[in-house]
Amino acid sequence: MHLTANHIIILITVLLLVIVVCGVIIGYLLFTKNKSSLNKGNNLECDKKVRNEIDSIIHTIAHDLKNPLTSIIGFSEVLSTSIRDKASKPDMKYLNRVYSNATHMNELLEGLMDFARSSQPQSIIEDLELGDILQEIISLQHFTIEETDTVINIPDDLPIVKTDKRKITHVFANLISNAIKFVPEGRAPAINISVGENGGYHEISVCDNGIGISENQLDEIFSLFYRAKELDAVGSGIGLAIVKRIVDDLSGQVRVTSKQGEGSIFTILLRK
Repeated sequence: MHLTANHIIILITVLLLVIVVCGVIIGYLLFTKNKSSLNKGNNLECDKKVRNEIDSIIHTIAHDLKNPLTSIIGFSEVLSTSIRDKASKPDMKYLNRVYSNATHMNELLEGLMDFARSSQPQSIIEDLELGDILQEIISLQHFTIEETDTVINIPDDLPIVKTDKRKITHVFANLISNAIKFVPEGRAPAINISVGENGGYHEISVCDNGIGISENQLDEIFSLFYRAKELDAVGSGIGLAIVKRIVDDLSGQVRVTSKQGEGSIFTILLRK
């Protein structure tokens, strides 16, 4: 029997499904074990050691799973080029689906690796101008902001915050990126950032006019791999889990309020 394009596509798809199932299940089980160990532990240093060890395992597994995925993506591109003039429309459709799914899984593994790295290395706490951090994020997302006609309002009197620059930049970059990405079709993103005080914390809110999140999902939105129903198949479900983990590591808090169809307000509390 000759190995036709259909056979190759089936083989690639099966391999992809195995990688997806193994990667997601192993990653999720390790995270659950991590969370359970930390909740039960009484020794802070021991808890950190356990989490670091499990993070290292998650990172290694995700990294190793990326290798066959990279091959699948590469072979899909080569196969697509070589059979483009010979294959039927259904064959090309299936091949494109393999490529699309492999690319999505690759992004998921990248997110899992980011999650494992999110609490490492140890935080470097320093005095930082919040305004400079936000302007740097806006500069890095300049092209996306222009393409989507996004409006971002930032107050002038922003405080100096004691935090880790790399980690807090990741937090606000994620929230701003989500605010731009998840808006109803035909609506230009509008983001309002406000700052206040709440006891011994700086309270920094990112308000958007996006699709919003239903009230019954708000408790789950920061869970690893959880995607709000409003997002359909978009996103990996890892970004907000990383946000929460970083803020927790910085001894802060993260909260969200939302109204479906109107937008969300994510509030970060950082110690003064």
